[in-house]
Amino acid sequence: MEDKASIEEIFKCVTINDKRYDKRELLEACRLTRADNHKESWEKDIWFFIEELLSNDDQIRVKSSGTTGKPKEVGIFKHELAESALRTQRYFQLRPGQKALLCLPVKFIAGKMMIVRAFVSGLNLITVKPSGDPFVELDSFIDFAALTPFQLGNALSSLTDKNMAGTIIVGGAKITDSMFQKISGLTCRVVETFGMTETSSHIAVRPLNGPGRSYWFEVLEGIKIDTDQRGCLSVCFISTNKEVVTNDLVTIKANRFLWLGRIDNVINSGGVKIIPEQVEKKLSKHLSFPFLISRVPDEKLGEKPALIIENENYDDIDKTRVCNIIRMQLEKLEQPGIINVVPYLERTLSGKIKRPRQWYPDKTGNVFYLHDF
Repeated sequence: MEDKASIEEIFKCVTINDKRYDKRELLEACRLTRADNHKESWEKDIWFFIEELLSNDDQIRVKSSGTTGKPKEVGIFKHELAESALRTQRYFQLRPGQKALLCLPVKFIAGKMMIVRAFVSGLNLITVKPSGDPFVELDSFIDFAALTPFQLGNALSSLTDKNMAGTIIVGGAKITDSMFQKISGLTCRVVETFGMTETSSHIAVRPLNGPGRSYWFEVLEGIKIDTDQRGCLSVCFISTNKEVVTNDLVTIKANRFLWLGRIDNVINSGGVKIIPEQVEKKLSKHLSFPFLISRVPDEKLGEKPALIIENENYDDIDKTRVCNIIRMQLEKLEQPGIINVVPYLERTLSGKIKRPRQWYPDKTGNVFYLHDF
C-alpha cells in the first residue's frame, strides 16, 4: 500500500451525498469550490482535504491535539491513513454503499478520517454542518457515524425516539459514567474509540452498550501496545514498526488497556501522586453539573487538588451536599483544598473541558472550603 500507484488507486473515486465522483469530477469539484465565495467554510474544508488526498504528495499535514506532547503540526503518510481506515472497516464490517455521516470539522484527524473511510470502504458519505445534534434534521438511516461526546449527549433524544443509526463511534473527550449509563439504553451500537493524530485516528475501541460493554479498550489488529518507564502507553504498528509514545497512563492486560489519565495532569500532593481523571470518575456518579479537578499551591504539601464547578449561580449549589459527597467518595489526599464555582468552563471544539495545569481561584469570591461544611 506504500507505493504511489496503489495510493492513487485508493483515492480515485468516492460517493458523497448519493453522488458518485471519479477523479476527474473530484478535481473539478475542488476547483469550483475554491472559486465559490458562497460556500461555507465547513464545506470548503471537505473539498480542500479531498484535493490534498488527490495530490502527488505522499503525506498530509494535520494539527495534533497534544496527546503525545504539545500540540503541533505533524505529517502523516497517506498509506497510514488508508491502513487505519482498513482496520476500521474490518472491525465494524463496513460495506460499500453504506451511509457514513460526516458531522465533524475536517480541520482535525477525526473529520479527515471519515472522508478517507469513504474512499477506502466505498461508503456513501453524507455531509452535514457540524452542530450539537447532527441527527436532528436527518431523515434517512445512517449506518456509521463518528461523534464527539458532546454531540452524542445532545443526540440521545433523537437516537432514542427514532431508529436513526446502526453504529456510532465516539471520541475526542472522555465518556463520563453518567453518559455511560445513558448510552446503555440505545438500540444502535455505540463504541468509544481511543487514538490521536499521530496514530491516524483510533487504535483501540471499547463497546459502550450491548453485552460486550466495558471500561477496557481492545486494541485493533496489527497493533501492539506496551508501557514506558513512566507507565504511559506506547503503540507499535506491526507492519511498519512505527512506534508512538503517548502521555496516557494505562493499565495493560494482554491486548487490552484501561485508561487512567494523563501524566501531565498528575498532582503531586506531599509525595502522593493523584490522577485528576480518577478523582473525577469517583465524583461523576454523584455530581450532575459539569466540573473538573485541577490543582492549587499548598504550603505543606506543595500542591492539592481543586474542585472547579460550572454553574451560573453560586447560591444554587448545595454546598453541604457537595462536601458530604467529597468526604464519602474521596481519600483524604484526594479531597480538594478549595471548591470554586464559576459560570463557565472553557472547552475545545470537540466539547472537551480544557484543564488548566494550575487553577487560580475566582476573584469574585465564589469559593468555599470543605472544613466549613
